[in-house]
Amino acid sequence: MKMIRMALVGVLLMMVVMPAVGATFTLADEVKNSVDSQPYIVIVMEQGGGPPVILKQGESYEVLSGVPVNFTAVYIWKWPGNELSDNEILDIVQSDGETINKFQQNTVTSQAFNIKNMWKVYINESTGDSTVLGEGGPLDLKWKFIPRCYLVGWTPADKVNEYYPGKVGSTFDVTAMWNKWCWGSSILTIEDIGIVPEPTTLALTVLGILGILGFVRRRREA
Repeated sequence: MKMIRMALVGVLLMMVVMPAVGATFTLADEVKNSVDSQPYIVIVMEQGGGPPVILKQGESYEVLSGVPVNFTAVYIWKWPGNELSDNEILDIVQSDGETINKFQQNTVTSQAFNIKNMWKVYINESTGDSTVLGEGGPLDLKWKFIPRCYLVGWTPADKVNEYYPGKVGSTFDVTAMWNKWCWGSSILTIEDIGIVPEPTTLALTVLGILGILGFVRRRREA
């Protein structure tokens, strides 16, 4: 059983590494993210200690201005016909995971994983600004092997910077990508995440407006 598991891990790891030899990021050959992509990409968002949310393309999301947002990029390699549920993905990224060295044993050499710029997470704002939150290679990620023939890698919190939403009323896109060298890049973009006022700021604004209205009314009555 152990030998079978190691063989499966070896096959999946070679799928991770071999396409990326000599990798450099290119946006010219993007591959649409779908459940059949290798890897399939998922983005998890968390703000202000709230519950983590798996972002879905085509759905609407809002974040509070000035409150830091954490993004986790998840890269999933799998056999056709097998899917991970949202709860399973959230459980995985909240686990400790393992370093890639655990999966290297009797499969591939550490040199094969010494590849930079394979993954990247970045923000494009509607104001025109762009920010790279994190990028690196497989050695930077946490990994977990799932018995149903999955290999899952995800970005640890210390590898992806927090994002501070700025201007209220503006929007931003968050993108996670995996470079597959001459096979293009697997890429997932969640578009038009809205930035709204923090409740405290909104309450103070309302109080300020009410105060001004009260002052104007007293002046008129006087």
